[in-house]
Amino acid sequence: MTVATTSANGLTRTFGTAVNGHTSVDFSTTDSIVLNADGGQTETVANTNSAGLISETVTTTSANGLSPPRRSMPTGRSTAWARRSSSGDN
Repeated sequence: MTVATTSANGLTRTFGTAVNGHTSVDFSTTDSIVLNADGGQTETVANTNSAGLISETVTTTSANGLSPPRRSMPTGRSTAWARRSSSGDN
């Protein structure tokens, strides 16, 4: 079973999935967009399970539409950030 919710302003979407006949969510993905004062935006995509955060990717896009390197927190790490370009290349 998959449940989807969207905030009133449409900037946050959450998708929760229950597996193996469970009635509560086992895995979820939250996609949040913040509109920055300079006209750009910051998007955070977080994947979680019942144990906590699995991964998180933060992408900041400037007002002209260009994205600097994306920051991704790999599975199992809480403070070390890996840097990837917006195309996913290292």
